[in-house]
Amino acid sequence: MKSKPKPIVPAALTIFGAVFFLTYVAARGLHGGSTPRSATPPNPNDARNPDASNGQVPADPRPAHGTDEVQSYETLGRIISLPSKDGRIPLEIHHEEIPHFLGRDGSKVGMKEMIMPFHDLAPGVSLEGFKRGDGVRFTFEVRWNKSPRTLVTRLAPLEAGTTLKLSEIIEEN
Repeated sequence: MKSKPKPIVPAALTIFGAVFFLTYVAARGLHGGSTPRSATPPNPNDARNPDASNGQVPADPRPAHGTDEVQSYETLGRIISLPSKDGRIPLEIHHEEIPHFLGRDGSKVGMKEMIMPFHDLAPGVSLEGFKRGDGVRFTFEVRWNKSPRTLVTRLAPLEAGTTLKLSEIIEEN
């Protein structure tokens, strides 16, 4: 008895499907992340606030309206992978929830905790000294109508004793 051959899905179709799904999720606001630095004024006494020592509140990064503005978010996370030399694997960071994440139209949609790929680093941002599993405090920009779409603008080691609010990663084999 002959068995039917399994259909082969071309890699391009698989990649297209993944891109389509991620675009859909982003547009519908069904993803996760951290708070833009100024969406809620930071508590000057909060040890997680990088400006806690001087009590300064950073400027509001949110656009007044529209989607051409750059949105900036600071969050905490753990490095899942560093970029490969061939460029196939990006910097991936499992980051905390970003409840005040703004969608393409400027409305608050929130971003759940997730592993997020970052293909681009701003000039002056170095991965020197970082390794897989390191806890980090980082800032990234979202540019809905510009390239690159996401850009890491700051990356620093996580302060000793800081607890990350991340769920366990379950890998399927």
